[in-house]
Amino acid sequence: MCKAKVYFGLLSYLVVFMSFSSNSLAFEAHSGWWFIQGKSGTGLSLEVQDEALFAALYTYDSHGKPIWLSGILCQEGDRSYAGELFIWRGWPLNSVYSSPSAKSVGHMSLEFDVSNSDSASLIYSIDESSGSLSAQSVSVRITKFMPTVALGTLDSRDINGWWYDPAYNGMGWFIEVRGGVMFLAWYHYDDTGNLPDWHSCYNEFPEGVTSLACTLQHWSGGSPMGSESYIAPLHTDTGNVQLIFGQEGKMQFSWNGQTYNLERFYFGGSSKGALSSVCSSGDGSSGTECPDISGEWFVNESYTLNCSVSDGEQVHQQVTLHGIITINQDGCNVSFVPVSGDKTNFFSDIDLDSSRKNGYVKDDKVIFKGKVGVELTGQYGVSTDWRKNFGEFQGELKGNQIFFTSAKNELEGTVCGDGECADIKCHVDNYYAILTKIEH
Repeated sequence: MCKAKVYFGLLSYLVVFMSFSSNSLAFEAHSGWWFIQGKSGTGLSLEVQDEALFAALYTYDSHGKPIWLSGILCQEGDRSYAGELFIWRGWPLNSVYSSPSAKSVGHMSLEFDVSNSDSASLIYSIDESSGSLSAQSVSVRITKFMPTVALGTLDSRDINGWWYDPAYNGMGWFIEVRGGVMFLAWYHYDDTGNLPDWHSCYNEFPEGVTSLACTLQHWSGGSPMGSESYIAPLHTDTGNVQLIFGQEGKMQFSWNGQTYNLERFYFGGSSKGALSSVCSSGDGSSGTECPDISGEWFVNESYTLNCSVSDGEQVHQQVTLHGIITINQDGCNVSFVPVSGDKTNFFSDIDLDSSRKNGYVKDDKVIFKGKVGVELTGQYGVSTDWRKNFGEFQGELKGNQIFFTSAKNELEGTVCGDGECADIKCHVDNYYAILTKIEH
């Protein structure tokens, strides 16, 4: 008999404080490589930071030439994002840098599934033909790519997502490392018409390793993403690249005698704010975007916990918790520490990584993200093999109170104990919490 207790709420995190600077962000659950199942060679590389999603659509034009478009998509609902699509013109590789130019050519929207964060609906349109880029409107189902080729967990370092070289603005790299395998794409420009072009490479990259060599591949001859008639692309090897990761958020990328000094690209409202004005619903005036919510808060929260275990057990439990948390704030970045409450005596006994916990406050919007605390009693112990472990709380600041009425959550893994193992999957419904500021 397995009894699962999944402490999902604000009082559920480990008592380990991590301050989050603007130079480190968790790789959000929807971030990563996406493609159409069974139609490899085209897809999306996307990263979510706060209310913004930055994506590149890698595909082919009507002649099979590789091409990419990019867009900043703003959050419109709990799981939906939308924005313009741009095509870029830039400088040929290994030539003198010149500032790229962008042209809006269409729109793109994404809606992630409620029950499966590895599935989504993509709609994109090219409003009018431009050169060999044909006008089109595409609506397709897409799937996370890396879990189909590399079983295992995401690399815990801040290396997943977008990278750029500040000296070569307008060109970018996207990396995802999962299950000890890295898949990388390099978005740049061709040497004929200064049009978008891209390469990719992959290789084994175990956690803790700091350098990688892989063969750069150039793809061509494929059909545009979502075309009714699918044509698989072919690749040509174009030499080896060398990646060397330095201090957090820094990397060197070398190819064909050229070395690029890369940095992680932080664009969300709680990081460097480079794109925050694009998706901000506020007036952008100084002093109102990031109100001070630091200090102690009294928490009342409730939710319904639903878990299923592969041995047939079902858990349906109404949970009500009370306690105090301390919110720590640095600019727009916030994190919290449970101080006291119904479950706090239990936290120090859980062997879960809390380093991904973070959040932000912007105008009246408060977001907390992090892993879920878990206690299992009975024949199973606490597992460290969580394939998915993610929680996000969305709240609204009103005076001296914060109201949380929305919570995204995923918890899926294998639990073992007493020589037996079982799969467990949980989700939380009807989440509600009120935080009241404690005035001293």
